[in-house]
Amino acid sequence: MIDTRIVSQEIQDKLLEQVRKGQQQVRKGQQTVADALRGAAATAQGIAPQRPRPAWAARLPKPEELMASAQDFAGQWLAAQRKSSERLLAAQKKFAADALDAVRPLLALASTSHAAPGSKPGTVKAGSTAKAGSSRGPLMAPVAVHMPLAGS
Repeated sequence: MIDTRIVSQEIQDKLLEQVRKGQQQVRKGQQTVADALRGAAATAQGIAPQRPRPAWAARLPKPEELMASAQDFAGQWLAAQRKSSERLLAAQKKFAADALDAVRPLLALASTSHAAPGSKPGTVKAGSTAKAGSSRGPLMAPVAVHMPLAGS
């Protein structure tokens, strides 16, 4: 009769033996790779000092000089940006002032067209669309502009 405990024990033993063999092969492979890398590193160390330094390498800036140069450039760029922003703001202010000067006669014309004859500019004549005490002032009232047609 076959004893299942004995068979299962034999299978476990064979399986463990194969796992151990696999682990030993992996260790040998790792050792071989490590030895090869050590040899390559030693060879590289032997070659590296003998290689001459390129002539152009002496002209490269030192890290401190490079950092100072980058900081100077950033400062110059920031100053140029600030100056450009100030010019833009000044141009916008001038444009707004010129636009207001150009529109001022039209605003004055609009405010006088709603005023009663003989009243001060800026006052609203009776019957206009702007109501006394409303939040809309005389300049907010609708304006009808009468322009003569060419040739009439």
